[in-house]
Amino acid sequence: MSQIVQEHLRKYPQARPSTLIILQRKAEVTAQLQAEIKAEKRRKRLSWFGWIWRKS
Repeated sequence: MSQIVQEHLRKYPQARPSTLIILQRKAEVTAQLQAEIKAEKRRKRLSWFGWIWRKS
């Protein structure tokens, strides 16, 4: 269970199960997108170094 879901349950102990499922899915998608952004930044940084290397 993600931290977001736990916080929501703490705030709203009688939360609907459907709401918890939605929050969990949002947390998973957010984590996936953040990982993709991080990987893309890493790839761009490495390609930049490759470009510099070829220029010299």
